[in-house]
Amino acid sequence: MWHGLNIRLHEGTVVHLTDLQSADLNNEPCVVQQFSAEKEKWVVQPQHPRFEGKKILVAEHNLVFGYCLLPQSPGSTTAHKCVRILEKQGSCGGGLATSGDCPRGTVLFKEAPFIISPTGVGSMWDQRWRAYLTMMMRAKSDPAFRQVLECFEKLTPGNEDDSDGRQKVKAHAYRLFDEAMELQARANGGAPSPDASVREEQVASVFSALLKWQQNQFRFENGFPKGAAAIFSFTAQMNHSCVPSVIVEPQWSPLVPGKNSELDGRIIARTACHVQAGDALCINYGPKELLTWSLEKRRAYLLEKNGFLCQCQRCVLESQRETSAASDTPTTTAPIRSDAAQQQTGQVESSEEAPPGEKPDAPGGEWLAHLNSTGSSKSKGRKKSASKNKKK
Repeated sequence: MWHGLNIRLHEGTVVHLTDLQSADLNNEPCVVQQFSAEKEKWVVQPQHPRFEGKKILVAEHNLVFGYCLLPQSPGSTTAHKCVRILEKQGSCGGGLATSGDCPRGTVLFKEAPFIISPTGVGSMWDQRWRAYLTMMMRAKSDPAFRQVLECFEKLTPGNEDDSDGRQKVKAHAYRLFDEAMELQARANGGAPSPDASVREEQVASVFSALLKWQQNQFRFENGFPKGAAAIFSFTAQMNHSCVPSVIVEPQWSPLVPGKNSELDGRIIARTACHVQAGDALCINYGPKELLTWSLEKRRAYLLEKNGFLCQCQRCVLESQRETSAASDTPTTTAPIRSDAAQQQTGQVESSEEAPPGEKPDAPGGEWLAHLNSTGSSKSKGRKKSASKNKKK
């Protein structure tokens, strides 16, 4: 990533120009080339053919983040030999697991995002849809983009429910489709609108793509005021657990204008405790404090923010204990491994309040946060907990 004065961008990132004196350049989509430390400006190339490929210098405050596609990322992921991708993890659907014992702190994988977009801004959904369309078009002739598109299509759009969050996303899907039809009609001199069945089918495709974004995004601090969101192929496959076995942290080097760092924005996943062969590799979808909450509070949070009733090992055991206590019937369920439980409770001793949705990291480390559909740092409503909570 190229380092600017306050932001970091990959070469090839699409940005839009704003607040320029030249009306010809305002709102023009451009591709980032690099940052000139000498000029303290970004070198960008307008996409439209009328500019004949010329490059221009633009001040940082004149850039609006659009999206970034990184087709080289899926092939650059390095994973521990024990990490396994499962098509089915219990009743959860797919997930990650380990085929061998790994002590606490073992690096499981390192990966860069393969797609980045803005978050918390009005153009968020438009830019994500444009990124998806770009992937589709370029995948027709470029094998690297075909791989990126395949990674995206494998993502889950989450549970099929009528939550407020999903309905808001669907409203954006209808808007994007209708706006595209209006533009097409203008270009064709008033082409007729598609019939209702065709419209619903096309909107469903847009809706699915937007949901995959919503349900699999992680916070990505590229320096823009509202931040950004990124999707990581391996990380997106991990399920939730209230006793997570994995911690993830972003990798950022000190900001040096004009520097180009290949490792910035990459994440590193490590074991949070000793894991044994066959153990599920899971992260915490909620705030770090969630690990210290009561069963009722944890489940209420995950149901509201993520749309599922947590059925991880810890929640099931605690639920059985509560039922047993109420009926005076002893439970015979095996306890959770103490090393995992002790390690996780040991990670939340800080008295500082963490932003909601952040994931536990090694003591003193950073946190990587899921994002909800509004772009705030909340847990993502994607998959479910490792024993019974994932897409069907």
